Amino acid sequence: MTDDPAPFRAITPDQADVRIEDTIQPTSIEHPCEEVFDRGVLQQRYNYLDYWFNIEGVRLRARAYLDDPGRVAIYPPHTHADGPMHTIEAPAFREAVLAYLKRRYSTIDELSLEADGYRTIWRRADVTPAGS
Repeated sequence: MTDDPAPFRAITPDQADVRIEDTIQPTSIEHPCEEVFDRGVLQQRYNYLDYWFNIEGVRLRARAYLDDPGRVAIYPPHTHADGPMHTIEAPAFREAVLAYLKRRYSTIDELSLEADGYRTIWRRADVTPAGS
């Protein structure tokens, strides 16, 4: 092994797809690591990234657990003013966040407030669902 940089393939301007751009960026990314111990023995570890997106009084969180690096989950958009949280409809905001995540993850789940738990809402075409 050498300290030489890894080789890369240069992309000429005529090969680049300039249409691909992020229209939104997270306002913050947090990296918590929660550990649950029982009598000094590690029982569970939650190592994840929380992406926070904010726009015009609306907030949306996406969470990616690092033990499943190709998957991310989004949570319903909600107001983030002082007081109780209220989920709201924000379809254009949600679609901008989804476009950002699709460039980085192969599977996107969403917390469903009507159903119990998460449901997959998007999967890159070249990904086989687990259990298939």
